[in-house]
Amino acid sequence: MTGRETTMDQTRALDNLRSLAFALQECVLYLDGHPDNDRALAFYRDCMRRYAEAMAQYESQWGPITVLGTSDASGDGWQWVKQPWPWEWDKMEAYEAARDRERNDRNTAGRN
Repeated sequence: MTGRETTMDQTRALDNLRSLAFALQECVLYLDGHPDNDRALAFYRDCMRRYAEAMAQYESQWGPITVLGTSDASGDGWQWVKQPWPWEWDKMEAYEAARDRERNDRNTAGRN
């Protein structure tokens, strides 16, 4: 897979998250005025589930989008600032290779 394909996959995943976040926000606004609407509440719950799944999928492949999605307090140091920012996504392939090496090093060290 080339860096361009990775970036396109990442862009599609991020667009999906944005669409779901927009739907959630609109649903919240609607529910504020119609709190007893069971269909709207079911739609909200479905969107929230899909958003959580999409966010978990995105973060497992490309890292956290927000500091709330990071596990920096886990003892590996403050990793949040070490990932590429959105304007650096063209460097993503190098970042992913370094991240994979770091994970492999940790896994290998854990087995010894």
